[in-house]
Amino acid sequence: MKKVNFTEERRGYDKAQVEKYISLLQSAVEELEENVKKKEEECTDKQQELAKAVSENNRLKQETVSKDREIAKVKETMTVRLSELSGECSRKEKELSDMKSRVAGFQETIKQLQEQADTKETQNQLLTDELKRIRDNLLEKEGTGHTEAEQDTNIAALFSQLEDITKERDALKEELRNNKESFGAETSSMQGMEELFRQAKETADAYVKNVQSQVQKDRDHIEQENKRLVQEANEEAARILEEARLAKQTELDEKLSQLTKLEAEKKSEAAELIQNANDELESARMEAEGIRNQAKQILEQAEKRRERILMRAREKAEEVSGPVRENCDKMKKELEEAAERFAEFFKKLNLEDIE
Repeated sequence: MKKVNFTEERRGYDKAQVEKYISLLQSAVEELEENVKKKEEECTDKQQELAKAVSENNRLKQETVSKDREIAKVKETMTVRLSELSGECSRKEKELSDMKSRVAGFQETIKQLQEQADTKETQNQLLTDELKRIRDNLLEKEGTGHTEAEQDTNIAALFSQLEDITKERDALKEELRNNKESFGAETSSMQGMEELFRQAKETADAYVKNVQSQVQKDRDHIEQENKRLVQEANEEAARILEEARLAKQTELDEKLSQLTKLEAEKKSEAAELIQNANDELESARMEAEGIRNQAKQILEQAEKRRERILMRAREKAEEVSGPVRENCDKMKKELEEAAERFAEFFKKLNLEDIE
C-alpha cells in the first residue's frame, strides 16, 4: 500500500494528530490485506480439496465404466455360451425327435406284425378247427364210400397248410420279438437321451442362473459402491463449499466490524479535529477582532492627531511662511501614506478573516 505523507500543514489542524490517524488507517488496511491474503490462501486450499474430491469422483466414474465393460464382456461370454448351449439343445432335441420318430415307426411295425401274427394265429386256429372237424367227419363217415387214401390226402394237405401257417406265424413272432427288442433298445436309448437332455438343460439353466445372479450381484455392489462414493463426494464438496462460504462470511463480518470500528474512530478523530479547528478558528477570530479594534483605535488616534496637526498647521499657516507650509504638506503626505498603509492593512486583515 502507498504510504500517505502529510506534506502540507493547514491552519486549524494538528499535523501530529493527522499523521497518527493516517498511520492507524494504514495499519488497519495492511492488517485487512493480510487477513484477505490468508483467507484467499484458505480458499485456495479448499478449492484444491474440492478439486481432489472431483478427481476422486471422476476416478470412481471411470472404475464404474470399467466395471460396466467387464459386465458387458461377461454378458457377451454368457451370450456365446448360451448360444452354444442352445445349439446343443437344438441338436439334442432333433436327435430326440428323430429317435421318437423311429420309436413311433417301430411301434407301427410292431403293431402291423402283431396284427399279422394275430391273423396267422386265427388262420392256424381255423385250420386246426377244420382239421378237427375233418377228423370228426372221417370218424363219422368211416363206413361210407370214401377211401382211406383220400382221407390221408386231405389230412396231409391240411397238415401241410397248418405247417405253413405255423412257420409263418413263428417267423412273424420272431420278427415281432426282434422288433420288440429293437424297440426296447431304442426306447432305452431314447430314455437315456431324454435324461441326458434333461441334465444338460438343468446344467445350462443352473449355469445361466448362476451367471445372471453373479452379474446382478456385481452390478448391485457396483451401484451401491458408486452411490456411496458419489454421496460421500457430494457431501465433501458441500462441506468444503459451506466452509468456504462461512470463511468468506466470517471474513466479511470481520472486515465490516473493522471498518465500522475505523469509521467510528475516524468520526471521533474527525470530530475532535473539527472541534480543535473550530476552537483555534474562534481564537484566531477573537485575535483578529482585537487587532482590528486596536487598529481602529490607532487609526482614530492618528486621525485625531492629524486633525490636531492640521488645526495647528492652519493656525500657524497664517504665521508660518513657505517652509512651514512645505512641512505641513510633507506631514499631510505622510499621514495620507499612513492612512493608505492602514487601509491596506485592514484590507489584508479582512481577506485573511474571510479565508
